[in-house]
Amino acid sequence: MYDVFLFAGTTEGRVLADRLKEIGERNGRRKIQICCFTATEYGKSLISPGENLDVHSGRLTEVDMVREIRENTTEDAVIIDATHPYAAAVTENIRKACAEAGRKYIRVLRGTTMQEETPDGHTPADRAAEDAGRTVGEQAAQAGFAPAARAAEGAGGTVGEQMAPDSFYELPDGNIVVGSTEEAAAWLAGTEGNVLLTTGSKELRVFTSVPDYRERLFARVLSLPSVVASCADLGFQGRNLICMQGPFSEEMNIALIHQTKAKYLVTKDTGREGGFPEKESAAKACGCRMIIIRRPLEEKGISVEECIRRIREKFVPEIS
Repeated sequence: MYDVFLFAGTTEGRVLADRLKEIGERNGRRKIQICCFTATEYGKSLISPGENLDVHSGRLTEVDMVREIRENTTEDAVIIDATHPYAAAVTENIRKACAEAGRKYIRVLRGTTMQEETPDGHTPADRAAEDAGRTVGEQAAQAGFAPAARAAEGAGGTVGEQMAPDSFYELPDGNIVVGSTEEAAAWLAGTEGNVLLTTGSKELRVFTSVPDYRERLFARVLSLPSVVASCADLGFQGRNLICMQGPFSEEMNIALIHQTKAKYLVTKDTGREGGFPEKESAAKACGCRMIIIRRPLEEKGISVEECIRRIREKFVPEIS
């Protein structure tokens, strides 16, 4: 039976897996037993199993999770959710499964760049709206959102119908924040110039709605045969498909922006661990406008260090 279930899929998940292996013996009798889950074989390959750490790959439904938790964990087990901040459906399933199985749930969440509060309790989004003193609709008309309006009309609806109120806005530095991948594609549909996509391959299909995407869009994705094949099926190939494994430095991002002659860079709010600062500084240095996709959930979590502290306190109190 396992003391800890760890749902990984991020840098934090990999770090936790390594740290938990060395956390010590439970009650002086045995090391805590950990089972780590990743969605893909690639994710599994990045985590080294150990004497007290098993690693499994494959996507689990909520029903699968409940069964695994009930059948394979101790009654006082802890379930750690260290999945990606954009894997909203997975996080929701883990939470529900923990509630149904009666196990403790811990969310390990990397810091967000877009929603960090300042001492006055405001986020960048708050400040942008306050500084502008205008509604989103007024900003769309006055601050360069005509492309979004044209894209929405072309799709058979108004911007208001296509995008929820306050779902996108312009930051003081000129970068654009949108609420989803679909909104990013809609905004780009009315623009001109090349685009560097750094959001991965999973939602790449959405960007095929952008006119001339085969020529204008450059996708940076993982260098896996299955990923390359899926991207090629969508029309991303040759010079428009960049296959690399991160993390990426500011210098590498600058080089790619110059190489692709990108006027826009599309990214998620991946935080420091996901390389957001390096993208931001590179885009600024190159005069490249960022299109930032907000996180799908407004959730709170704890750091890797705090998670380790809590696990030690629970299972190995004498060394906490």
